[in-house]
Parts: sequence; C-alpha cells; structure tokens
Amino acid sequence: QQMIAGMVGQVSELDCDITIDEAPDSTVPALEQFEALVNLKQFDVNNELPFRALVVAAPNLKNRENLEAELERCLPAYSGRPITELPAVAREYATAQAGILSAATIKNRLAYLRAACRYAWKVHGYCEHDPAGRMVMPVVRNDRKVYLNREQMLRIARAVKNRHARAAIRIGFYSGMREAEILRAQVIDGQFWLEDTKNGSPRVLPVMPQVAHIVRNPKLWPIPITVWTISHHFTWANRQVGVPGAVFHSLRHSTASEMINGGVDLHTVGAVLGHKSQASTRR
Repeated sequence: QQMIAGMVGQVSELDCDITIDEAPDSTVPALEQFEALVNLKQFDVNNELPFRALVVAAPNLKNRENLEAELERCLPAYSGRPITELPAVAREYATAQAGILSAATIKNRLAYLRAACRYAWKVHGYCEHDPAGRMVMPVVRNDRKVYLNREQMLRIARAVKNRHARAAIRIGFYSGMREAEILRAQVIDGQFWLEDTKNGSPRVLPVMPQVAHIVRNPKLWPIPITVWTISHHFTWANRQVGVPGAVFHSLRHSTASEMINGGVDLHTVGAVLGHKSQASTRR
C-alpha cells in the first residue's frame, strides 16, 4: 500500500476536481494550477514518497507556497498512513481540530489531501478503488452575516503588528479584493488590475484615496507576504479588539455592504466584487 504522504508530494500535478463551499478563496486550487509540475520520485526504504518532493518549477502556478504549507500543517495526521486509510485520517483530523480551526480551514486542507490521493488512484493506480469514496468532509455553513464598519476595520488594522498585513486589511476593506487578489494585483494608472480572477474574467478597480498612500510606498507595495500570514494576523488582531466571527473575507462582505448602504446599485457592486450574477451579490 502506498502512503498518503507520498500522494501529497505529488499534489502539484493533480487534475481532479476540488469543491470547497466557503473555504478561503485564495487556497482553492484551479485545475490549471496542476499542469506539468511534478515527476514521480523513487520510493524511500519505507515505500513512502517524501512529503516535500522536489517540485519542477512552473511559472504560472498560483499559491504554490500556500498549498504546500497547508498540507505540511496537517502532516502529522497522515504521515506513515496508507492511502486506503484516507477516510479514517480525515475523520480523526476533523475531530482533533474541531474548535481549534474553522470548519472551512479543516475542509480546505482535507480537500487538498483528498485530491492528492485521488490523483494517485486515477493516474498511477496506487489503489484499486477511490480512496475518498467513504471520506466525509466537514460541513461549512455558508452564511454571510458578519460585517465590519470602517471603525471596526481600523481597530483591527491598528492591532496588527505586521505592516504588510495591516496594509492588506485596509486595501481589502476599500476594494473588496480577496487576499490572493491583493497579492496579485498590479497598480496601473491609479487602478488595481487583476488579470486572473476567481470567475475567470479580468477586473479593474479604483485605488481609493484611503489606500493610495500604500500603493505609492515601495516599502509596502507590492505586498510580499503570503495569504496565510495575512489571515493569521487578521485573526489574531480580531481576537484582541474586533468583531466575533469576523475573518479577512468579511472585509469583502463589508465592502459590498458599505456600497449598498451608500446607494450603489447591485449591478455595480457585483462588478466590483467580480460576481457573475446578482444572486451572488445578494448573499
């Protein structure tokens, strides 16, 4: 039996579907992320592929560092376990992390693990049946009821010790961009340009006066930290001074709320957020 850790070592070349209801947007891997990345490595003495397998560099891989980091964080749960024990590994990990991590984070990490194992099954025949056939994923409630006003956002931002995370929080509130979009955005002629977005369409957003000083400061822009670092600092600061239940993605909801309260129509709000339908905006 092949080991789960070995499958994770090949996660970058997956071509299988991943569905995550409300996990952090930036860590949802698209299929094109996994094209032509990793060659299978030789087994070690334990018949287990190394977790941090050497990855063949691919210039258009998005969120690669975050992807590897997320899988490494749950390494103790699956290291040395055979691929056929994936359902048990998922159940044990979800139980152990309940109350420590959000359901969305747990589901996100397990989705990466599931994708790695399914890839090994589909492409390399590492087991006879789908290893995720009896795998149960945590339920994530898709409610969107947490909003922050400007005062609350500033209180959280001021509590953040990392200046780049602090800048990202301000930009998130005044643009509605997701963490990964903030890291990818280019500033051209006073506007944020996003060539590649979650819905597949380019997006152009104004740089609001409240954050113009950030994008003009080469010590702050572009933001050099990871999505995980931004989220970590936001969560820590919010626990100190903020709004119960708020996460970085709440800033995106808050942008929409502020625009609607200011009289902006749903079509324009949806265009700013990159929604393809008004149904998404209404949520």
